[in-house]
Amino acid sequence: ELKGAQVVNARVKFNDQKISGMILVIQVKDQNGVNIMWKGKNVRDFVLEPEDNELMISYVIPSGPVDTDELYVYFWNSQSEQFSADEIWVTVLADSFYPDLE
Repeated sequence: ELKGAQVVNARVKFNDQKISGMILVIQVKDQNGVNIMWKGKNVRDFVLEPEDNELMISYVIPSGPVDTDELYVYFWNSQSEQFSADEIWVTVLADSFYPDLE
């Protein structure tokens, strides 16, 4: 049983500035493929240093995910522009309490 939420941190190093319509999505599905949660955030709001082409976004997954649930982290490109990333890091912090990240 989880005592707190799980926090997913996604950090991306990208090649160019074509991120105006990009959304970074976190999705959780159960073992039957049923969607439990879907959250998207506009990446331009989370750029750390524009000249470094790097961003970091945190998402909170409410208490309750089980070991058979599947986590998906992906880009939703509403502008149909090409985008490439050099590196993507995804970190999951269990039993976390971050009420301000909702």
